[in-house]
Amino acid sequence: MSRIYLFVLGILSLGIIFSVGTEAAPSTGTIQVVFILSEFENQEYQDGHDQDYFEDLAFGETDSMWEYFDEVSRSELNIEGDVFGPYTLDGDAEDYGTENQNFVRDSVEIADDDIDYRDYDAVMVIHSGPGEESSGNSDDIWSIHWSTSIETDDNGYEIKKITQAPEYENSNGERSPLGVWCHEFGHELELPDLYDYDDSSEGIGNWGLMGSGSWANNGETPVYPSAWARYELGWIEPVVVTDDLTNLVLEPIENGGVVYLLPIPGNWSGSDEYFLIENRQQLKYDQYLPGGGLLIWHIDDSQTGNSDEDHKLVDLEEADGDDDLDHKTNRGDDEDPYNSGSFSKDTYPDSLAYNSTESGWKIENIEVDGSNIIVDISFLSKPHAVADADEAVIAEDFELQFYGDESWDEDGNIVNYTWDFG
Repeated sequence: MSRIYLFVLGILSLGIIFSVGTEAAPSTGTIQVVFILSEFENQEYQDGHDQDYFEDLAFGETDSMWEYFDEVSRSELNIEGDVFGPYTLDGDAEDYGTENQNFVRDSVEIADDDIDYRDYDAVMVIHSGPGEESSGNSDDIWSIHWSTSIETDDNGYEIKKITQAPEYENSNGERSPLGVWCHEFGHELELPDLYDYDDSSEGIGNWGLMGSGSWANNGETPVYPSAWARYELGWIEPVVVTDDLTNLVLEPIENGGVVYLLPIPGNWSGSDEYFLIENRQQLKYDQYLPGGGLLIWHIDDSQTGNSDEDHKLVDLEEADGDDDLDHKTNRGDDEDPYNSGSFSKDTYPDSLAYNSTESGWKIENIEVDGSNIIVDISFLSKPHAVADADEAVIAEDFELQFYGDESWDEDGNIVNYTWDFG
């Protein structure tokens, strides 16, 4: 199923080949990540930014990449590893600003005597100074996860995927790069960007790590990945709704709340198109969300990204109906979540499928109870077949046939109908 603005995270869509990163790093279990610290002849790491500092930022118990992924994955992903360096490369920072392949290659090679790359699932190279995505200086290095081909001294072992990220970001002052690190590592897990590549919309905006939510709190406190991303990585198993639900209580997902999946068309379990609903609140790593409440996500797994604002892979149904994300008015506000009202074929936004047919779903009586959200979910037109005639007269030796398409039962099983006319 797997698939720019001053602060924009980029990714090159290059082919994946072999060895470290032939496949995505595992998204569950314990994985090993090696960090290489590389500085330049004219740009050393700042005072205090030594190996211990980066070990804390990568693997520490608080405000670290380990803590972030442990929390958002509900402890399904455990990141361990090592930090090596700093190493001083033969060149100035500007020598590598547009020569990223040389940067990662030189970094891997200078550390090769100290590292057996076969021991690791992923490689991250951390350069001194800020990332170009925040500095706006083309002499700086842009943060990116990409494909490469670097042969090591470890019996010819090749590194085929690698991440480069900065020592810090210039985001209203010098800031921790945690958000950028986590976003780019999301690519290591094979998540796509959920912003809009052609810059005609904001994608999912600040509502998820793979949008612009990596820049929450000036990039120091990235928000959770979207419900779709967490589902994609196997960190949650949404409850598929097959019956009407009344007074359904959704607890905040930050406290272990459940995500619900509404298939489109309703009760059709094999569809690529569906809704995911979750209660997101300004808690824990989501504390800098634009707001809190019920998020209704419209998913179409047949899409590969969010560049088409009219038909996205992951789309947030904005409760206020302003379509700010699509119009680039903002990257999310506190009117986007549902805290009242309803969502159906007759509302805006509506619950129609992308082909404008009715999904059948209605979410109503939405209300807030503390940090919980209470809703009623109903399926208004369960699929069925109707053959209606006041009278049918059939001459002898003639055959009467009824035809129907898209007929299925409430469990999503295709059914056939037969009639016995006696």
